[in-house]
Amino acid sequence: MLDRAGYSLIAEKTFSDFRSAPPAKEDAWRYCVRVTSGTTGGQLIGAVLQYQAESVKRFSQLRAPVLCLGASATRLAYNLQARHGMPAESRSLVLDGADLNSELKVVLAQYAPDSILGFVSFVVRVAEYIDRETALGVRAIILSGECTTEAMESLLRDTFPNARITSRYIALEVGRISEVSCGFQPPNHYHPYKGVKVEIDSPDESGVGSILVSPSTRPEVIQYQLGDVGRLKSEPCPCGATEILEIMGRNGRDYVKLAGAIVRREECDRVMLSVALFDDYRLDTSHVILDGKLRGKLHLRVYRKDGQRSPDLGARIEKEFSRQLYLSPSRTLAELVRTGDFVPLSVTFADAPFPIKNKEIKILMVDA
Repeated sequence: MLDRAGYSLIAEKTFSDFRSAPPAKEDAWRYCVRVTSGTTGGQLIGAVLQYQAESVKRFSQLRAPVLCLGASATRLAYNLQARHGMPAESRSLVLDGADLNSELKVVLAQYAPDSILGFVSFVVRVAEYIDRETALGVRAIILSGECTTEAMESLLRDTFPNARITSRYIALEVGRISEVSCGFQPPNHYHPYKGVKVEIDSPDESGVGSILVSPSTRPEVIQYQLGDVGRLKSEPCPCGATEILEIMGRNGRDYVKLAGAIVRREECDRVMLSVALFDDYRLDTSHVILDGKLRGKLHLRVYRKDGQRSPDLGARIEKEFSRQLYLSPSRTLAELVRTGDFVPLSVTFADAPFPIKNKEIKILMVDA
C-alpha cells in the first residue's frame, strides 16, 4: 500500500526526470507542476501532471467559463488547461475569495458566462452574485474537489435551470479517478474511471474504509491511499456501469472545508484546552442555505466528566468557542457569524463519553 510519504518519493523521482529531460517547447504547456495545499495537516507532496487530450477536450464547447477554485497555482493550472482546449475567440474569468464583493455582480453580468467550473462551495457562493438573466445563460456547471450536499445541488439547479450539472472525483496526485457523474446516482456517487482500479482498505461492517486507487497511466502508483473514505458497491446502474463508489469525505475528518472556511481538528483541540469548560467534544459541520446564500453551520457536542450542564454553561461555551476558534488565518467563527457567512454555533451536552471506536473522529460533515 502506498501512503503519502511513499508517493512523495515517487514524486521526487518524477521531478528529477522532468528536470533532466524537459518536454519540447511546443509541448511544454501540457505539463503542470503542482503541490498539495497541506490543509489536512499532512505532508506536502508534489506531482508533475501531463494534460491528456481527453481532459483538454472537455473545454472545447466552452466560450466564457468562470473558474471558481482555491489556491493561485490551481487557478493558473486550470486556466492554462482551459485556454488550450477552448476555441480561439473564447475568454475565461478566474475568481478567488477576494473577488466576492459588491462589484462582482456587475462584472458577471457584463461577462455573460456560459459555464462555471470549480469547487462546489465556491460555485454556490459565486451564484449569489449572478442575476437571473445572467444565470439563464449558463449551460454547464462542472464540479470537483468537494463533497456535495442535496441542499447545495438543489440551489444550483434552481439558480441555473438551463445548466447541465456534472461532477467528477479527482486527486491532484493521480489525476482523474471517476467518470463524469452519470445523473442516475445521488451526489458524491461515482463510477470508477476507465483504467483506474479502486479498492476499499479494511472496510467496516457497512463496507466503509479508506479508498485505494491504482491508475493504469501511473504503473508506479499501486494502491495509493488518498486520505478519503468511501464505499464501493458492485451493482448495475441505469447508465450501464457496474461499480459505484460513494465518497464520504476525509479519513478521520480531521478538517472540513465549509462555506469558504476550513474547520481544523488541531484548532478545535487548541480552543477546547483554552476554553477549559468541557473535557471532550464532537463537532458536526454542515452547509445550510438561508435566503439563497450558502452559510456554514457548526453544532458542538460536549462532554463533561463531572456531569455539570446548564443553559448558562452552554452559553459560555458558545461564546468562548466562537470567539477563539479561527476558521481562516485572520477570522474567527464569531466574526464569520457577524458577517453572515456562518450561522451561530449551537451547543449540546452529551450524556455519556463518546465511543472509543470514534475517538479519532471528532469533526463530521453532515447534511443539515
